[in-house]
Amino acid sequence: MRSKTILSIAAFVIAFSFSVVLASFFVVKSYQTTTYGYSDYSSGATCSKSHRNIYQSATAKKIAAFIQADKENGYERDRKIFGVGKDFRPPFEGSSFPDYVEVVEEYVDASSSLDESELPLKFQAAWREHIKTWQDYSEFLNEMKSSSKRKNAEMKELLSEDNHYSADINRTWYEVLHIAETQGADVR
Repeated sequence: MRSKTILSIAAFVIAFSFSVVLASFFVVKSYQTTTYGYSDYSSGATCSKSHRNIYQSATAKKIAAFIQADKENGYERDRKIFGVGKDFRPPFEGSSFPDYVEVVEEYVDASSSLDESELPLKFQAAWREHIKTWQDYSEFLNEMKSSSKRKNAEMKELLSEDNHYSADINRTWYEVLHIAETQGADVR
């Protein structure tokens, strides 16, 4: 009985090892040809990424590093905003609104100072449009910094305007990512 059990275990281990080796050929092959995508449902923009080229060009690496630098600025912005309040929406009615405005200004200053001059022109144009939308949003928030302007405005209107800026920021960000991916940059 023991020899049957040992033989069964050995057969299982050999069969399992063989299947792992065989499966790895398929997994690697499918990884190299897999395409994935994401959509911005509000604008209809779609981005996709192909893993056929595992090695990035020098331009793709520069773009990826540039995007990463902006993401780091965004992480810092989000960390500070979370410190201002427990919501990422502007606290239009709260006393912490000026702090929120300052955090957004700091992000805009940090990300607009990133040097995109060595990157492809199409990427530069998309990036500048994205930063312009952030600057417009920052200006809107600065206008609302005066408590009298905020008090005179309807909350519904303020939130609608904020949603408009958020949609523009997201739309331009997806365009930046799409162009980055067309250049082969890994921007996940």
